[in-house]
Amino acid sequence: MLVEKEVPAAIYIHQPRIPYLAKLQKRQNSLINLRGHGPERMRRLQSRIAAPVAPLHTLSTGELAAMGWLVESWTKRDAVQRFGGRVMALDFDQFLSAVADNTGRILTHFGLPHDARYLAAVGRSPVLTRYSKAPEYAYTPSVRAEVLRDSRRHNSEEIRKGMDWLERRARSDRAVAEIVNGADA
Repeated sequence: MLVEKEVPAAIYIHQPRIPYLAKLQKRQNSLINLRGHGPERMRRLQSRIAAPVAPLHTLSTGELAAMGWLVESWTKRDAVQRFGGRVMALDFDQFLSAVADNTGRILTHFGLPHDARYLAAVGRSPVLTRYSKAPEYAYTPSVRAEVLRDSRRHNSEEIRKGMDWLERRARSDRAVAEIVNGADA
């Protein structure tokens, strides 16, 4: 078990629920990923709530994604509460909207030196314009935004199932409602 003095500084990158659900509906291997992480996420969720969760095999991809978002958002909240200012919660899309500024915040959080010239160079880095899992493909913040818009259009049914799953859980469990209705929901 970690004790507070063992965590000098950390960053917890997260996403609000709709971009998270849309992203996971768009990816080719999402079902494999969601089902693969499903048992561990279900165990983590079930350890926090009294009501039973439907069996993993009965959940749609949208519901599996929603469960993943809920469990990971809960973990983020716990980390921030437990370790206070040592954990910086960082919304991924907000990071992309101002890379240089957010990189400066990150470096400051870790106590690392930086200057305006360095931050400007980071903001122009070609690494930030490529898809990390397949660098041969361009992937800018605007491409990402279009991919997410496209997923919301084409996967609206699964996203709705995930949102409905979260709302049902929130109505029946106050602790879940705190996460679902939280500031970065």
